[in-house]
Amino acid sequence: MLADVLTKEAREVDEAEIESWLCFQRWLELSAPYDVVIPYRQAIFAAFNARLAEMQACGKGPNIQLRIRRDVHGFLAAIKTSAILHNAQRRTDSEGRIVASLDDYRHAHDAFDGGLGRLYKVKTPETTLAVVRAVETMGATRDAGIKVSVTNLMDKLGIAGRGTANDRLRDAEERGFLKLVETAAEYGRTSARVYKIGRSSEEIAKDFATGETLGAFPLPDEVLLQVRMRREDRTASHEASDADRARTARTGADGRPA
Repeated sequence: MLADVLTKEAREVDEAEIESWLCFQRWLELSAPYDVVIPYRQAIFAAFNARLAEMQACGKGPNIQLRIRRDVHGFLAAIKTSAILHNAQRRTDSEGRIVASLDDYRHAHDAFDGGLGRLYKVKTPETTLAVVRAVETMGATRDAGIKVSVTNLMDKLGIAGRGTANDRLRDAEERGFLKLVETAAEYGRTSARVYKIGRSSEEIAKDFATGETLGAFPLPDEVLLQVRMRREDRTASHEASDADRARTARTGADGRPA
């Protein structure tokens, strides 16, 4: 993609193509302002709690940052935006509000969750995996530490920025992939430090292969599972209520046969 941009002249956009997007904008404006309801908000919350419970059961502490209180509103706004853009394919409720579908959750999740996950340090970037592999090639294991300097790491990673290399090293440490054994006598920002392996590159790569590098918000399938569970609970509750009413009708309010 970069080669196409830098080696080819920019494509002139056809006026008909621009006009089609302008027509879409005008069409959206015809029904504005919009009111959107997300019927599975509780399912998102339940999926989030289910993930936290699973992490705690595995002995992992949840990495919940304060900014999620702001980001969750932006995430919900992205879901609503998708519903508005696809309103011709969405149903409306009795109050005329657009009802967001799970496809809208998927669109928002695909667009934003990867970046938020890396920002929250719950989703492992490829660059961090490369750091662990580099430190392993230097000789570090779970039991044996190795002195790692920023200069050596730059050489292993093939990058020129000292700040970038140092930031990636610290990121791997903060995630628990590398364990700091001791620091050098000088406590400078780029001083060499001794590290052991906290989590091997093989284990991290396996997480990538199985999709277990989680993001900030639940996966669409996790939310869908909660939606189905809540639907089944409501069905069971309705059936229990119907059975109670039928039993009351047969026996009477005082428990005697009617």
